[in-house]
Amino acid sequence: MSEKVIPDGNFTFEEFLVSQEHPDLAKKMSLNDAEKAIIRLQVECIEQPLRDKFGRMQILSGKRSFVLNKAIGGEENSDHLTCNAVDTLFLDVKDTFEVFKYIYKMNMPYRQIIYYPERKTPFIHKSINIPGKPYKHEAFINRGGHYIPYKGEDKI
Repeated sequence: MSEKVIPDGNFTFEEFLVSQEHPDLAKKMSLNDAEKAIIRLQVECIEQPLRDKFGRMQILSGKRSFVLNKAIGGEENSDHLTCNAVDTLFLDVKDTFEVFKYIYKMNMPYRQIIYYPERKTPFIHKSINIPGKPYKHEAFINRGGHYIPYKGEDKI
C-alpha cells in the first residue's frame, strides 16, 4: 500500500517520483525524511486544495535527481532538485489557465508558478519556498521558451 502524504488527503509519495520522459530514471529515486516533509508542506498548502477544487491531477514531474534533470534538459538550479516543485496536468479542467489564475488570485503560498500553454497538454509548474533558497513569489507564462511575468490578466 502506498504511503499517503497527509492523512486525510489523496496523494501518495510515489506520485512525486515520476518522469513522463524518463520513467526508468525516476524508478531509481527514493525520498528521505526531509524530502517527505517538503512534499507534505506542498501538498497541504497547494496540491490538495487544488485537487479538492479542480478534481483529478496527474503529476508529470516531482523530485528529480541530477541525472534525471540533465536527461530532460532541466534548469541547473531547478526546484525539482530540492524536491519543492511539481509539474501537473489537471485532468477534469477544460482550460488549465483557469487553474493558474486561481492559484495567482488566491495568493497561494507558491515560490513560483509557471503556466506552459504551448505544450500538447498544457500544464502548471508550482514550487514552494523552503529554507536555504532565496524567497520568491513569482508567476510566469512560458511562451516560446521565454518566461513572461504574469500580473493577473484574465486572458493571455
